Amino acid sequence: ANAILRITPNTAKTEGEILLYPSKNWMDEGPIDLVKLNPMGKDIRNIRGGEISMIFQEPMEAFSPIHTIGNQIIEGILLHVTKDIEEAKKLALEMLEKVSMPNAKQRINEY
Repeated sequence: ANAILRITPNTAKTEGEILLYPSKNWMDEGPIDLVKLNPMGKDIRNIRGGEISMIFQEPMEAFSPIHTIGNQIIEGILLHVTKDIEEAKKLALEMLEKVSMPNAKQRINEY
């Protein structure tokens, strides 16, 4: 998963091809070889979160106890979906409701 997202350590070497067939129209050039992309470049940053995401399985390592649940979700939305804060808040609440989070309107403001 780290090789696909291009987040391997500097000492790691990824060889071969990792082809992505994007579902969005932001690149109409056919498959993209992720191995050839600059790991710090704009293209891979657009792909992360937009086309490919990783869900970390250890919540104590993935979530910050000093930020609200809403702020942590909104941060990702602002990076990958919209720059409009109100739209990001709305989408964050919708996501919590979509996964059947009890009392989503309250939970979004909790730590």
